Amino acid sequence: MTPACDYVRAGMALVPIPSGRKGPTTRGWQTRERCITDDAGASRVNGGNLGIAHAYCMPSPTCAIDIDDYDAADAWLRSHDIDMTALLAADDAVQIRSGRPGRAKLIYRLPHVMPTVQPPGSGLELRCASRNGMTVQDVMPPSIHPDTGRPYEWVGDWRAIPDIPPALLALWEALVTAPQQRRGEHPDTDGPIPEGGRNATLASMAGSMRRRGMTEPSIEAALLAENAARCDPPLSDAEVRMIARSVGRYPAGAEPAQPAGDWTLDVPPAEGARDAPRRKPYTILLARDFRVARDAAYTIKGLWHPGTLAVTWGPSGGGKSYVTADMALHVVSGREWCGHRVRRSGVVYLCAEAPASMERRFVAMCDHSGLDRSGLPLAILAGSLHMLHAPDGVIAAITDAAVQLRAVGGVSDVMLIIDTLARSAPGMDENGPEDMGAFVGVCDRIRLELGMACVVVHHAGKDVTRGARGHGALKAAADCELLIAERQISAEKLRDGATGSAIPFSLHPIELGTDSDGDAITACHVEYGDCEQARQAKANTRIPPTSTIAFEALREALHAHGELLPATSALPGGKSACDAEQWRRQFYGRIADRDSDAQRQAFRRAKDDLMARQIIGAWESRVWIW
Repeated sequence: MTPACDYVRAGMALVPIPSGRKGPTTRGWQTRERCITDDAGASRVNGGNLGIAHAYCMPSPTCAIDIDDYDAADAWLRSHDIDMTALLAADDAVQIRSGRPGRAKLIYRLPHVMPTVQPPGSGLELRCASRNGMTVQDVMPPSIHPDTGRPYEWVGDWRAIPDIPPALLALWEALVTAPQQRRGEHPDTDGPIPEGGRNATLASMAGSMRRRGMTEPSIEAALLAENAARCDPPLSDAEVRMIARSVGRYPAGAEPAQPAGDWTLDVPPAEGARDAPRRKPYTILLARDFRVARDAAYTIKGLWHPGTLAVTWGPSGGGKSYVTADMALHVVSGREWCGHRVRRSGVVYLCAEAPASMERRFVAMCDHSGLDRSGLPLAILAGSLHMLHAPDGVIAAITDAAVQLRAVGGVSDVMLIIDTLARSAPGMDENGPEDMGAFVGVCDRIRLELGMACVVVHHAGKDVTRGARGHGALKAAADCELLIAERQISAEKLRDGATGSAIPFSLHPIELGTDSDGDAITACHVEYGDCEQARQAKANTRIPPTSTIAFEALREALHAHGELLPATSALPGGKSACDAEQWRRQFYGRIADRDSDAQRQAFRRAKDDLMARQIIGAWESRVWIW
């Protein structure tokens, strides 16, 4: 049995860490779904280091009292009537020892999750979770310390981690709930931070914390506390998190470089920094360390994943908002959607079009499905929000909504739906690369800074066959595109999957009561049909002559060059496929028009038509007949 299996059987949640590192590199590792909590996950751990995910341990969260400066920590704790020597010498004490002198790490059980704090001048950090409840981690035995080359060791019985002493817990809670009480400790540096100097001051603090080895979640928690206690007026939480993330990109102990933007990092060089070798703000992962994630996070498997950008689009009145809202209800309830597995997550629905109507729709759908709305992690976000002109305000509002959803629904992951692109950025030039690029940039901030899946509901152009309305920057950036038209849902683009399937649906009205005039109040719920029937119905409609020529050309190309596809998540195993260029050449030889532009346009239209009918499938350069 491996140490990882021993740990999970004792109720610990684990975080995989690459060899030679002290922190994980997998995106979204802070979420419960990315942590290892069972034998199946633990058995797949093969080499590398391990971390303990404090917030997700069972039967109660764990924490670490991380002592970086023994003398400073001892003096600071004594000033709060706590004897650090007695803590370390207690009969039931459990420690993780790294082998570095003057340092210690005590492990305790907590009655509830606590945000990480690092009191200024204390020489220690109290570690459990970030301010939004996501876990932090500590490297645990038998991991190898990247600096000393020696394994971490347990001191005490890790199977019997003691409860945190009441005096230490009370002190921690006081630091979290009343940060202003710490102002008297450093009167020369703890005064108010006026408007105009807030970003620079907090960035300077963050740089100092990072050089001392603090993790990004710890920096974030500390900056949020300082912002609330000292900034006049406080910055938005989103701005503070952006500062923490900007500094957190650099290796611990390194001096952050000045980033681009409208604020600067005013960080004095660390003592001895001129003589120390500079660490590079990036990592190199060698081929021998490549791994295939067996338990990749997802929201709707194969479609929506944490940190990805998705687009659902279609003509007005085609049902795109209804379908997207129904998918959101499957997410918040954790119910399978049309054969796709679903992991329960919170949903912030940024409703820029008719929020009262959307509220009515959700009530109808919940009533039809028998869902109790009292515990659903679902929120409609409405108001004066502008994605382009005031992105910081939008991100702050999304963050606030996500915090409430995590408290109401007990979820760790939260995703965002923007309905619609046009109404969330009024006055935007959708056809201009600058405006559309800026909109995608705000979505990227939401995805990367908040770790959310971001789904954009968008309109089709006048010709649905030519794609979603506006500049192609949105399509290029999207990981998933769903076309909702003619009462069908078609996967037009999947970053890591095959397109070509269609799901039929219908809308059925529900009466919710009557208004003050006695008229019925109605909304609809969504019902889904059989996918194979939809494929056949679309295939049996009249095919344009050019598409017929293209289909025959593909058959000839497959006969001459076809090879059987391997079965993967993106390719249908057992199908004969050829290269798209081989098909193109066969098609060009069959049409009379030899003008190159006309040829290209004819081929593109025929290919799009055959794919829309689900007659053919394509993935990267491979093409096949369904």
